[in-house]
Amino acid sequence: MAGTKIGVSGHATVVKPDSISENCVPQKVLDAADKHNDLFTRLLKIQHAPTTLEYEERYIQDLKKQIASREPELQQLRISNPTEGKRCEKVRTSIVSRFAHKFARRSKDFEFNLETKEREYLKVQSRKEALECRIKWFEDAIDTAKRRISIVTPLATEYKKLKAELDQLHQDVFDGLADEYPEEERVKSAVIYNEDWYRTAQLQESVDRHALVAMNGAIVKIIIALKHCETAQRTSFGEFFGAKTIRQIIKRNSLSKAQAKLLEAHILLAQASRTQPGIRSFASDVHTIISGHALMDITFGKSASDTGCQQEVDNMATQIKSLEKEIRAEAKKQKDRYEAARKTVGEAATALEETRRELEILRAEIFEKISGKSCEQPSPDFEDDAPPPPPPTPYSEISLDSQLELVP
Repeated sequence: MAGTKIGVSGHATVVKPDSISENCVPQKVLDAADKHNDLFTRLLKIQHAPTTLEYEERYIQDLKKQIASREPELQQLRISNPTEGKRCEKVRTSIVSRFAHKFARRSKDFEFNLETKEREYLKVQSRKEALECRIKWFEDAIDTAKRRISIVTPLATEYKKLKAELDQLHQDVFDGLADEYPEEERVKSAVIYNEDWYRTAQLQESVDRHALVAMNGAIVKIIIALKHCETAQRTSFGEFFGAKTIRQIIKRNSLSKAQAKLLEAHILLAQASRTQPGIRSFASDVHTIISGHALMDITFGKSASDTGCQQEVDNMATQIKSLEKEIRAEAKKQKDRYEAARKTVGEAATALEETRRELEILRAEIFEKISGKSCEQPSPDFEDDAPPPPPPTPYSEISLDSQLELVP
């Protein structure tokens, strides 16, 4: 007898079990129909769990970062606020200071000074209370998110278990039935292709990530080396005004530190170019600076104060600045590569998810036609044992790791 069912595609279809010839359907498909429908229906009821769990975990991470970024300022305000309060109280209760200003006919100055101290105290107090209130809000939000996680985690675990069981059932049932179900075979091939694409995209994203981190680290080392070199320049200028020996020691120490940082930058740049062949090699540039006369002569005890040596120190500083500029330009290109790889990972993940979902729906429709039973959608009130899905907590998009941001 015919009946109207609502299938997984959301459209009303007329199912006629009597018209389906069981002779043309493989026996293993018939045997698995009821089990498939049961698993699929249970999955639909808790399909929100993995996504909600991921959202809540990322939300907690973001909140913890917000708290960590505010804690140092709050600690500083907690230390300085009592000091400001004591100063304000001291000015307010100082009878000697009040009468001294009064006798000198400077009462207005006293009042102005008192108001200034009180204003500073209230400003610090207001900022401290605002930070404490904000952090308290973050902590309450974390507690709420953790309670949601405690509800969703068992459902997410059950979802993974049911999903693995359903995937294994599909593999056992449809293996070797490409001729009977060509559309299922086509979509399954698309899933395999997208899985390979996703793995390749993830690998490329990881390569570009490590290369970008190495380049940012090299920029930091170059900046520090330049600061040491500039210290040596300032020390050389002061040698003409006395304390020559001490200043020469400071210069040698600064140049030695600059050399060490350049070597560290050289290692990081070599690592970046090995990881990502698209990054040009800076080995010769760094080697030219490290092997320059200024570093070699001064470091190994030769005169550090003659005019020629000073000129070489100036030239070395210029070379380091030029190298920093070139590395920054290359790092910008690498950042673009990383962003493109990141975008590709997102596109591959979306394509993979869509094809997997399409394959699930197609297989469910096949079982519907065979068994004459639809995979029921969960009722709005969730009358079964599965609780209703909590709405995902809104959260600000987490920024890139600080190591992946270009050094300012």
